Amino acid sequence: MTARAAPPDRQTPKERLAAFAAGRPYDRTPCKPFLGQNAAQLFGSSNRAYNTSPKAAADVLEAVFRKFRPDSVTLNAGLQSIPEALGTVLHFPEFGPPRIDEPGLTDYARLDDLEPADPSLSGRLPLFLEAFEDLRSRIGEEVNVDLGLGGPFTAAALLVGLDKFMRDTVHDPENVHRVLKLTAESIGRFIDRAGSLGVSVGLAEPIASNLVVSPKTFRIFAKPYIRQAVERSIKACGRSLGLHICGKTKKIWADVAETGIAGFSLDNLENLAEAREAIGDQVTLLGNVPPVEVLKEGRPEDVLASVKACLEAAAGSPKGFMLASGCEVALGTPAENILAMMDGARLYGQNPDFAG
Repeated sequence: MTARAAPPDRQTPKERLAAFAAGRPYDRTPCKPFLGQNAAQLFGSSNRAYNTSPKAAADVLEAVFRKFRPDSVTLNAGLQSIPEALGTVLHFPEFGPPRIDEPGLTDYARLDDLEPADPSLSGRLPLFLEAFEDLRSRIGEEVNVDLGLGGPFTAAALLVGLDKFMRDTVHDPENVHRVLKLTAESIGRFIDRAGSLGVSVGLAEPIASNLVVSPKTFRIFAKPYIRQAVERSIKACGRSLGLHICGKTKKIWADVAETGIAGFSLDNLENLAEAREAIGDQVTLLGNVPPVEVLKEGRPEDVLASVKACLEAAAGSPKGFMLASGCEVALGTPAENILAMMDGARLYGQNPDFAG
């Protein structure tokens, strides 16, 4: 691919997303590589520091914004934050995500003794809220800062233990629903707190992927609780929320759209053009530059080619499209490839209707 200089942005990230949300012309396609704790290494920090120190988390994400200029920044509390707040014991490696040492609920008899997580008191949730407020005070004038965490189905699986939880969706569905009500209410309280701060929450449900569960299991055990989170967000934040599901999701696209989510982030295993035709008139699509094969292991020209292909595949999606990585940017991804992804949005995502 012939290299050429990317044109400069004509709007700030905050201006761009405000125009995008309002249906007004904006200068280029919004772009958001999912950069969180794995970016810590690029700035002399670590996953452990990000996950245990509010200042370290805010420092990393401020550095992410200053260097890469993504169109929004998410302070992600992680998949494990709600399970941890309810009793799951975690180990924090220097590099890599938190690891579960012991599930918090190995006996359903303990369910009656468990209260939903309190975002001001439980586990590390208060640390992430502290980091969020610090980060927003630093960069919030220029870019939207929001919050993220694991969804109710994933949280329940990590609270009970994945193997047991999956077996019990078949053999003990009543108790599975009891756990899901607990995790959904815990997430709901976090959403309420986010609403009081004037921001929204994004959810990730990797364990609800069709690579892990069947469409039937998704419809029975994941879909109703995602819908509850959506309803809670509309009430507390004044708007719906975004959802990411890793892996294969095509068989549940209609179900995902029916939850009422505002945006759906697709893994790079799925085809953006097919998603545009199937649900592009119901949700904003986000996707889906491959985080490993392209962003981590490719060259900048490979990243540019992937960006161009994504923009072409999603062109004309009725509810709009945001360029994003197919999942969280992997540990060890070179900075030049992340910069190439942002430049790709500037090169190939220009909006001819924007007059400046």
